[in-house]
Amino acid sequence: MEKEIEIGKLNDIYEKYGDLGFKIDTPYGYKDIKWCGITEENADVYRCELENGLYVEGADYHRLKKVDGDFVPLKLACGDEIIQTRNGNSPIKSISKLTVKDTLYDVQVADVHQYYSNNIVSHNTSFNIDAPLFLYFGRTTKTDRNEEIFNQFSDSDKLSVRGMIEIDDEEYIVERKMVRKLKKDGSWLVSNTVNYFKILPDGEEEPMNEEDATKTSQLIKQTIGSEDDFMMTILATAKNLEDLIDSTSTEKGKLITRFVGLEVIEEKEKIVRKMYNEFSKKMKSNLYNIIDLTDEITEHKDENITFQKLLNDNNTKLLIKKKELTDLDKEKEVLFGKKQEIDKAILKLSPNRLKEEISKITKDGVAEAKKLVIIKKDITTIGEVKFDEDNYHLLNKKKRELERGIDKDENEVERLEQKIKDLTDSEICVLCKRPLDDIDNSNDIDETQKLIDRLNKKGVCDGEDLIDINNQIEGMEENQKLSTNKAKLELQRDRIDVDLTSMRNDLKSLNNDMREYNLNLAGIEFNKKIESGILGVNSKIQMSTIDKDKYISNIERIKADIKQNDKDIETKGVLIINIKKEQLEEKNYKVYIEMVGKKGIGKIVLRSVLPIINSELHRLLDDVTDFDVEMIISDKNDIEFYLIKDGVSKKLKSGSGLERTTSALALRFVLSQISSLPKPNFIAFDEIFGKIASENLESVRLLFDKASEMFETIFIITHIDIIKDWANKLIVVEKKDNVSNISVI
Repeated sequence: MEKEIEIGKLNDIYEKYGDLGFKIDTPYGYKDIKWCGITEENADVYRCELENGLYVEGADYHRLKKVDGDFVPLKLACGDEIIQTRNGNSPIKSISKLTVKDTLYDVQVADVHQYYSNNIVSHNTSFNIDAPLFLYFGRTTKTDRNEEIFNQFSDSDKLSVRGMIEIDDEEYIVERKMVRKLKKDGSWLVSNTVNYFKILPDGEEEPMNEEDATKTSQLIKQTIGSEDDFMMTILATAKNLEDLIDSTSTEKGKLITRFVGLEVIEEKEKIVRKMYNEFSKKMKSNLYNIIDLTDEITEHKDENITFQKLLNDNNTKLLIKKKELTDLDKEKEVLFGKKQEIDKAILKLSPNRLKEEISKITKDGVAEAKKLVIIKKDITTIGEVKFDEDNYHLLNKKKRELERGIDKDENEVERLEQKIKDLTDSEICVLCKRPLDDIDNSNDIDETQKLIDRLNKKGVCDGEDLIDINNQIEGMEENQKLSTNKAKLELQRDRIDVDLTSMRNDLKSLNNDMREYNLNLAGIEFNKKIESGILGVNSKIQMSTIDKDKYISNIERIKADIKQNDKDIETKGVLIINIKKEQLEEKNYKVYIEMVGKKGIGKIVLRSVLPIINSELHRLLDDVTDFDVEMIISDKNDIEFYLIKDGVSKKLKSGSGLERTTSALALRFVLSQISSLPKPNFIAFDEIFGKIASENLESVRLLFDKASEMFETIFIITHIDIIKDWANKLIVVEKKDNVSNISVI
């Protein structure tokens, strides 16, 4: 009984009860379901809607079958594809990425690997040969990060893959272990280690030390090559099988070059081109050219001829000026010889200045003398003044002592009077103002009053003494003023006497200088005339010196210009030689690049290999297909693959799914055989038959029968049952409770 069931519910049934014999509807009838499970959780979901109203939602690489038999992932669909459905073919209407994420499921379908999903033909999941890729290179074709390699349905945090490799009759065990640890943020910390063991004659495994392990790792890398080499020559998947066909002409050329072993020539071309680019950037000819340099050298030589004439002319004029200076120096010496000998001190004198100073001193002296007469008269008027300074200070001291004593006694009288008042008040009741019977302070009051009387009497005497002292001080103060004024006048008198004496001496000296100057006046006037002549000669000497220096400067500048021109001539001559050498070296670079470049040795070798490749392609495809495949090198030295059918050629990349797949297989077989890249003794193909209909598989088998003669071992990973008959040995992978188990039949 036919009944539709959602794939999520189907997964729940498989997890709970295992395989209950469900079948799935496909374009080739109902087929067994080999596996059902989760492919990704919290995944991006893409929705594809067709013009006929059907739609499908799935993962980014959920593949839909096109009208030409190829499959296109949802993520890579351009929107102009025509998709196969249960109700016929229909163009894509829209492709969009949904905003929500979801858990995605898939199934493995027996034999045909495709099924109806919402009545649209979809491709199922597949297994591939990831174990060797993971063992040697630590990655798989289906994962991007190490933590994704672990079985998502298992709690195991450890993973181990071991394999044996034989190199030069030596057997080695390679063991790759991976351990994951959950971090606090929910992500995984994954460690990836590789161990090497050597198999001893008795079969025991001997762990290698670090040095031997490093050497073994290098040896294996040399034997297997890089990951790209491995994928190119050993492992073909549905994804990379046709890469060579779809690649550009340049990419084809690079790939074929690597296969044939001409990569070293391309590397040489890169190296030489890089060397040439670096060389060309530094070429002198980028800045100079021989014609301009030759013209400039000629200009420098012509300039030097002109400079030499100027140099000779300036040397002649310099000699004339030197002779003029010699004659002027002699004339100057003669004038110096005529000068009269005069005291240098007298020569420094100025008669006008002397007259001014004499007049000023005379005027100032008269004024000071008049002041002196008045001061002497004032001193005589004051006369003799009697003033005892010590007695004056003693009286002032006694005055201050009496004033302090009087103030002290007056304060004491005030205190005693207050005491009497307090004693008197203490004998009277505060409330009724009547004398108190039991208090009598009369004795204390009498004693205190007697003390007050004595202090008042003493105060009268001290007051009389203070008046007497004040009178004496007043009488002495007038004499003090007269004495002070007389002392000031006497000080002024003495200062003026000193100043007048100094003026008389200065006036005498100035008069002497004036007499000496007048006595030497004739000689001074004569020397002035001589000095005037010397100044005239000095002026001529100065002008001639300027001219001489100008000629010397001109000569030095002209010599420097000639020297610079000579240097430029030499430098530019060397540049011309170097440019000629560069031209020869550049020619050598270009010739070498031409030899190892696109049209050089590499293409010559490739053209010689082409007949061998095409012959092998013809042999492999003979009786397998109704077409041939040829590799050609165009006139532009581009590599292309052509499909030839019934005498008509077209580019292989435009072929059908069957044509592309069989051609890609044949190319992979041939190129792997002639490849100079490192490779082990097997070749593997992972789920590559998706584009081939069941009725064409028997022809493809013949292709693999021929290829089996070329390789020691061929691995084919597939879910198509009829391909089992091709194999000598089967490795069956069965999944139970989301864990795969391998058995060899």
